[in-house]
Amino acid sequence: MFNLKRKKLIASTIIMSVLILIFLSVCFIYKYYHDNIYMPADKKGNIKNVELDIKGSASNDIPNSLYDAGLIKSKISFKVYVRYHHFYDKLKAGKYDFNTGMSTAQIVDKMVKGQVKDDTVKVVIPEGYTVKKVADVLQDAGLFSAQEFLDAAQNTNFDFDFLNYPAQKRLWKLEGYLFPDTYVLSKKADPETVIKKMLGRFDQIFDEDMRSQAKAKNMSIDQVVIVASIIEREAKVENERPIMAAVYYNRLKKKMPLQVDATVLYALGKWKDKVFLKDLKVDSPYNTYKYAGLPVGPISNPGKSSLVAALNPENVNYLYYVLKKGGNGEHVFSNTYSEHMKAVSANK
Repeated sequence: MFNLKRKKLIASTIIMSVLILIFLSVCFIYKYYHDNIYMPADKKGNIKNVELDIKGSASNDIPNSLYDAGLIKSKISFKVYVRYHHFYDKLKAGKYDFNTGMSTAQIVDKMVKGQVKDDTVKVVIPEGYTVKKVADVLQDAGLFSAQEFLDAAQNTNFDFDFLNYPAQKRLWKLEGYLFPDTYVLSKKADPETVIKKMLGRFDQIFDEDMRSQAKAKNMSIDQVVIVASIIEREAKVENERPIMAAVYYNRLKKKMPLQVDATVLYALGKWKDKVFLKDLKVDSPYNTYKYAGLPVGPISNPGKSSLVAALNPENVNYLYYVLKKGGNGEHVFSNTYSEHMKAVSANK
């Protein structure tokens, strides 16, 4: 009887000891896990730059990179936390600025939100800007100097089929093809990379449909871009773009000089509100008062609306236009010179 009680006591003691040991182990593991996840690896708060490439849930690259940078205390705890909360598929790749004063939970939260390091700059290139104006915008964005951009634009050969035109007499060989758009660019990008991106955007916009339209009109891509570049500089009202295109084609058909002020200003190298008689005498292949036909090259970088207008002129017989008085940007269009002169007189 005594031995049986003694055995039960020993068994109870062992069981209790095991339970206590399990409880203490669980407490230790929980505290270890909790500290690893919710306590910073280093309270000093040093900034660490880490680039993370998300390669799937089985990857050790993320915890290894974070551990090596001194940002997490335990790679195992990191994996358990991420898997338990189903975060692996939500982590965003990129360059991050982490602080060693952040906990693992805060680091994971930043990766889930994709709060990557801001090493890009957004640049807006407006329609109608020239190559030189584009260079100034990029310089102002802090990317590189305007001169570096101009040198690259003039001296680098880019492999795009639409650039197969004689460029010897042009002021800037890429004028017309640096497509105006909003670009997100790396702050470390070089001029050649940025130019290639802009040319690639033109290639996307001037698609097969546009190419077919140009072919149907018996025009080269370059001729379409030249007309579009003039429209871009002259048109102030959207619905007048196709009408202006018709004016240019009608004049070319009649072998009349285009006589567009914007081409004179491009030849002069400066934009101003009024063109004087002496300005019209500038000797340049861009001066459409002095030389018949299209100018030797585009005079700006046109947007899609002007390219579409150049391919789809309005079915009208207008040969002239003059800016309406009032400053709203509209024009008066005329079929004959006498009608045009009356419009000029009425809108002085």
